[in-house]
Amino acid sequence: MRSKFFANLLLGVLPLLGLGAGCGQYQGGATAYLTWHVVNASDPDPLTAPARDCAAKGVEWVRVQLATGTLFDFPCTAYSGETGSFTAGTYSIDVIALGATGAALSAQRITSEVFGRTNLGHFIFQVR
Repeated sequence: MRSKFFANLLLGVLPLLGLGAGCGQYQGGATAYLTWHVVNASDPDPLTAPARDCAAKGVEWVRVQLATGTLFDFPCTAYSGETGSFTAGTYSIDVIALGATGAALSAQRITSEVFGRTNLGHFIFQVR
């Protein structure tokens, strides 16, 4: 009888303390990081193709664009980047290799849950 009373008491108090609220979606901030390299589009297998210099292939920037329109640009020659903070959640994300004029030379779209500091992975841009 006593243990049932304490169990009911505990179940009634946990939500008031915020300790039983593990079922909601994380509402904090997030950042995402990634790495990349550029290959010739004519190589038959991008996974084994040799990496090319960004400048030689005309790639100036790498853009990470969230479906919300939020975007982050990185110099291609950095070969890695980390976004600023944004609201955590599940996003459709475009990762785009841009030329000096802003034209998209190669692009990939992923969907990712982003919360805390999230690794988006390594991207291989196939450029003509």
